[in-house]
Amino acid sequence: MMHSDPTTLQSNEVADVAVDGVGGREYNKVAEAIVSHPAIQELDKFGSLLKDNPLDLDSRAAFLATCWPFFKTVAAGILILSARITDELLETDPWDAQPQGAFILFASVDEYGLHQTNKFNQPHHILFKELSEHLGVSTYHLASSDFVEHAGKAMGELSNRYYRDVSIGQSLGFHLASEMVSSREFLYFLEGFQNHAEYYGLKDKNDPVLSFFKVHSIVEPMHAETGKKSLLYFLNRDPEMAGDVMEGALAFMDGFDNMFKSINSRVFAPHA
Repeated sequence: MMHSDPTTLQSNEVADVAVDGVGGREYNKVAEAIVSHPAIQELDKFGSLLKDNPLDLDSRAAFLATCWPFFKTVAAGILILSARITDELLETDPWDAQPQGAFILFASVDEYGLHQTNKFNQPHHILFKELSEHLGVSTYHLASSDFVEHAGKAMGELSNRYYRDVSIGQSLGFHLASEMVSSREFLYFLEGFQNHAEYYGLKDKNDPVLSFFKVHSIVEPMHAETGKKSLLYFLNRDPEMAGDVMEGALAFMDGFDNMFKSINSRVFAPHA
């Protein structure tokens, strides 16, 4: 069962404009643009097809290899954006610099497996590697142009640029879109593979090898919430940033749309 109408804002994605004022109104425009973007329908299509159709090795390789150029950029990108925010605010609002950086850093802490102070957990890249290997997808597949669709490589390049080389507003818009979409996509991934547990050689629907999907399905709503808090701070501080924020969000959504159109066409050609 899909968890929600993907075109509806979830509770953690809506700003209380009575509290957040002009920043809240501008934020809600961006959030609504994200959930109404055609990329969400493309992702929804993928989730439905994945649940109904188990993937053979070539299809699994194409799916994971096309996502990997983007997935592998995320942890370092978030870390860099957190540092950029802290550095910028140290000059103007020093007591806000660390707290606002922390809202973004929270997501990277999870990516690096550092969310428990008394235990080192596997970083998400290692969880991805373990999942891929279990599914028969090797490092050769992940690096081969035979399996990496161009739109996946382009999404990775876009992520590198938008976390590092554009304005803070554009970076925050890109980050928000990424976290909001992730709240949906990893549920689709998890349910799709759980639905064909025997075919994929899983012990059961809770096989630890699915941790890459399962962990994201748990933490991404929290990451969307902290991304929202940071963005509201900046929009209330400088409402003119809203144009940059929207541009960054739509850049993510356009790239994501292209990536999943490419995946759907390659993996589910008879059905998509």
